[in-house]
Amino acid sequence: MPPQSRLESQNYPHSLNETTHEIALSKDNMFKMLSNRRRRLAVQFLRDQPSADGSLQIRELSELIAAAENDIPVEEVTYKQRKRVHISLYQTHLSALHSNGIVDYDSRSGNVKLMPTSREFSQHIDMMAADELGWGEIWLALSAVCLAFGVATWTELLPYFGTRPEIAILVLSLVVCVTAVWFYLSSIQIQL
Repeated sequence: MPPQSRLESQNYPHSLNETTHEIALSKDNMFKMLSNRRRRLAVQFLRDQPSADGSLQIRELSELIAAAENDIPVEEVTYKQRKRVHISLYQTHLSALHSNGIVDYDSRSGNVKLMPTSREFSQHIDMMAADELGWGEIWLALSAVCLAFGVATWTELLPYFGTRPEIAILVLSLVVCVTAVWFYLSSIQIQL
């Protein structure tokens, strides 16, 4: 019976290819890693890094992610915004990415770089980015639907709502309220 690898003996949720020494994530673990926007952004910024070894310091990575989350240039990131991201990367996300073989993270030096095994993870991020619908598009679509509903009610194409404007207002308010709650819950999840 061959000796167990270090990964197998520690019950990691992935397997080690003995010839290439690459870690293969299980599908469940891949989706768990992809479920957090900060992890996805960390991998994207490390992948797009022009430095020779493709590494970043955790402070630089925190600034890039904070800028992306707040939709501002890196130069405008405040201490509080950077620190919020830095703490979550330090305490949670980088160690999770490291233990799954996606990044090499040295907590003493603060150096982070992608592992060769991150290729599959990066491909999934690219597929998700292509499918992602931004909030600008969602609010624009909602505005168009509300406007069309209002015009249809006003021109009596929807006769029931034309005679009962309070119902029309209630329906439009409910649609906007549900979308606002969805937006709020999504923004909380991004911050976690």
